[in-house]
Parts: sequence; C-alpha cells; structure tokens
Amino acid sequence: MQGPALHDHTRNDPPPALASPPTGFTRQISHFQTCWPRTVGVVRLIVDAMNVIGTRPDGWWKDRRRAMIRLVDDLERWASTERHPVTVVFEGPSSPPIRSTVIGVSHPPKASANSADDEIVRLIRADDRPEQITVVTSDTTLADRVTAAGAATRPAASFRDLIDPLR
Repeated sequence: MQGPALHDHTRNDPPPALASPPTGFTRQISHFQTCWPRTVGVVRLIVDAMNVIGTRPDGWWKDRRRAMIRLVDDLERWASTERHPVTVVFEGPSSPPIRSTVIGVSHPPKASANSADDEIVRLIRADDRPEQITVVTSDTTLADRVTAAGAATRPAASFRDLIDPLR
C-alpha cells in the first residue's frame, strides 16, 4: 500500500519543465551517478512515464491514474534526494491534472499514438543544451529519435529500480 502523496497533484503551480540547478550548486557523487554512465555534471532527465510504469507487472493497468500518481510521487522523492531536474511526460492530459511542485509534469495537448514520444522529442529540440538531457525509456524507436536530437537515453527498468526499489 502506498503512503500519502508528497504533494497535492491538483495544484496549479508546476515548476519549469527542465529547470537547471540553482547557481552555485555543487554536486556530490550519488548512487545514480555510480550506476549510470554520463551522469557527471548537470543531468536533466525526461521520463517516458508509461514506459517506466510498464516495466513491472504490478497491476498498473487496473488503475492507470493511480499508477501515474505513484510514479510522480516516486520521482518527487527521488528528485528531492538526487537533486537532478526531472520532467515526466504522460500520453495526454489527465482529469484532474497531475501536478507537482518538485518535478515537471508534461503532456501533449491531446493523447494519440506516439503523442508522449512526440512531446519528448519536442522538449529536446526546444532546449539549448540537449546534450545535458537523458531520456528514460526502453522504446527503441523513441531512443533513436532522442539520440538524433542530441540527448542520451537510459533503460526504463533500471531507472525504476532506482526510484522504487523492489521491497
């Protein structure tokens, strides 16, 4: 059973989608950096939400919204500790909206085939420093598009193990 959410996910004050760390921020070596290559310096993560959720057959398909909120809770907890800017991208808008004051929550205006993938690629192409972005996905088609846009990728299952270890 999941504990209470860290934040009210219906608030209307989400943080910037791909914010950079504060000026003067110094980084300690973290478990994340020792497990994943290319994690020295500033790493901004974009998480392919449903790809990460789908890495475990834990019944998420019975209540997709609850699974989405749980992912945001896990990412908030992890991002608060690791201090990497994180944006999670869902397939489309949810009702009521899922929001966070710790991480960015993004989605395309309308859900359709590959809409989250298209939104992830749009975020990378709109960024001035795509080489600082790592996309968490195991979707090989999306991974090809992401690397062509200048960002890196990492597998969804190993990231899920970092943010939500099996108990």
